[in-house]
Amino acid sequence: MSDDELSLSEARLPGRKVGRYRLIQRVGEGAFAEVYFARDEESLAPVALKVLKSDIDPSISEQVRVRFLAEEKVTRAIGHRFIVKIRETSPAAERPCFLAMDFVAGRSFCEHLERHRSGKQGDGRPSREDYLAEVARLGHQVASAMAHAHARGVVHRDLKPENVLVTCERGNLAEVRIVDFGIAKAPVELFSVANAPSVTRYWTELGTVMGSPPYMAPEQCGAAQTATGQADVFALGVMLFGPVLDVDLKQLEQQSLPLNLPEDFETALELRGPLSKGWENLLRGMLERDPERRPAMGEVALVLQRLSRTNAAFAEAVEGWVRERRVPKARRLVKLLRAGEATAYLTEDEQKFIKQAPLHKLESLKRGLNAALWSSGLLLFAGLLAGHYLLSARGTPNAPGLDSSAPPERRVSALVSGACGGPVVTDKARDTAPSASANNDLLRLEGSLASERDKLRLAERDRLAEGRQRELLAQKLGRSEAELREVTAELAARSAELTTQRELVERCDQESERLLSCRQESATKSRELAETTQRLQLCTKSLRQAPDPDTEPVELGMSF
Repeated sequence: MSDDELSLSEARLPGRKVGRYRLIQRVGEGAFAEVYFARDEESLAPVALKVLKSDIDPSISEQVRVRFLAEEKVTRAIGHRFIVKIRETSPAAERPCFLAMDFVAGRSFCEHLERHRSGKQGDGRPSREDYLAEVARLGHQVASAMAHAHARGVVHRDLKPENVLVTCERGNLAEVRIVDFGIAKAPVELFSVANAPSVTRYWTELGTVMGSPPYMAPEQCGAAQTATGQADVFALGVMLFGPVLDVDLKQLEQQSLPLNLPEDFETALELRGPLSKGWENLLRGMLERDPERRPAMGEVALVLQRLSRTNAAFAEAVEGWVRERRVPKARRLVKLLRAGEATAYLTEDEQKFIKQAPLHKLESLKRGLNAALWSSGLLLFAGLLAGHYLLSARGTPNAPGLDSSAPPERRVSALVSGACGGPVVTDKARDTAPSASANNDLLRLEGSLASERDKLRLAERDRLAEGRQRELLAQKLGRSEAELREVTAELAARSAELTTQRELVERCDQESERLLSCRQESATKSRELAETTQRLQLCTKSLRQAPDPDTEPVELGMSF
């Protein structure tokens, strides 16, 4: 073995170098790799160095090496804030193989929750409601990260408390970091490393069993290649089952026994007492033996997000926004936005709700106002058109060939003249005419007079009807004008409300940006201070004394 290579026995010695990293203390060990707390000799930054063992069965060593080196590609393909970031991977030909990742100073998922419940975190013992809200908050972080991974074809297959570390490095509120994607099921293109043999689509040999009891889903006990994202749902369900129902999962881990479902769940429920319907339904669904009956990880994240809030109205509004883009009424929305701004921790969905829901509400109000304007305009146009039609109907003649504006005497004279076929017969002419002819003329004249009287009565009735129509039209126009005034007043009120909402949204955006900037600045300064303190401690320790390989390693809370 050359000087550039490092054997397993040498790699186990703290103080030696792997690449440019100085080993300080071993903090974890698995079947195929060891994890060290190390220091980057170039930047002096603390890292977690995962070193592949050399005494691996030769029949599977190549597959293990390919998987080991592909872990960096898998985590980078997911790219989520709650998944630990791998900084560097050793070249394929270098021995030993190693991964350099961000060092997470924290404790395992269940250990952190146990300390939180007992009040050892420094905030005192929380109430049962606050404790379950914290479990749901951290569980939501795990679920949202894994839902992000599932959308990219990655299944963890070894989700357990030791692979979910809880850290407070970004402030007082704890956050999770998911580690160890060494046996993850992922698309084959992520395993394209040098000298990789032909592999199955998801790089899992048929019949392989992968996972850690009791967190393995029933379908993982047959063949690991059949596991889907529902296996991670089951594992997260077991992780929540312990803290929520006060079940010690360490005993099952030590005995390597799976949960006996549904008997263990019913027994724990009887001993602990009833849960809220939300928690009970969620855990029952996640721990279903049939993977098809379990909820998707995205649905689990939504439910946990709602359970993490003691303000039920705010939680329901956010869930309605995520599911259906449903926005509450304006006054209620303002109250919810104020409640959200006063919250110390907001999820990604809650941040989107606070920023986007007011804009969505303004758009809906704008559409409603436009529709009201169109309706009012159409109503006014219809009223004016009807009035014009009725007014134009006044000029219709009462009879053909007659002037409707002429006095009645003239109209009678003209009608009599037309009926007799000539001029009106005078008294002198009538005296000289034959009696039979005079009688006939008299009869025709009487008939014409009677007909004219009938037409005059009809014209009078038409004039009365026209007057009534004018009155009705005037009433309609009056109502239209009143409605128009009401719509105008409503438009003015809505415009004032819109102006208020815009000012509120601008203030909310400004406050959100200022708060985010302050948080980022505070987190950056805290991280810089922590890194500086760690570097000083490490440098002081390395200067004062040489590391001793026989000394019992100090527990730093790093588990893989």
